[in-house]
Amino acid sequence: MSTPKFTPPATTPPTTNAIPMGHASAAPQPLGEIRTSGKAIASLVCGIISILLGIGIVLGPIAIILGVLAKNEINHNPRGIQGKCQATAGVVCGSISIILSIVVIIIVLSPQ
Repeated sequence: MSTPKFTPPATTPPTTNAIPMGHASAAPQPLGEIRTSGKAIASLVCGIISILLGIGIVLGPIAIILGVLAKNEINHNPRGIQGKCQATAGVVCGSISIILSIVVIIIVLSPQ
């Protein structure tokens, strides 16, 4: 009596250039690859530099705008883009730097 040989079912390999429906991409991301939002990184860098150099009036709003744009980008593509914490930190640092700059301006311009 002979036993039948087992043959595994034929499977197709997963594609690496999958783009979610409705999303256009200049360079297709390989399946499973996650990247950090450049806007989130730029927001964090602008926020930190604005605090350290005391130029919150200039870089603070830029940090806030980039952080909000990055959060929107991440919320629309949560599986392919990360960096929500960096974006939030950039918004917070930008806000702190603006507040500190306004306080310094008020102190400097107040009559003594």
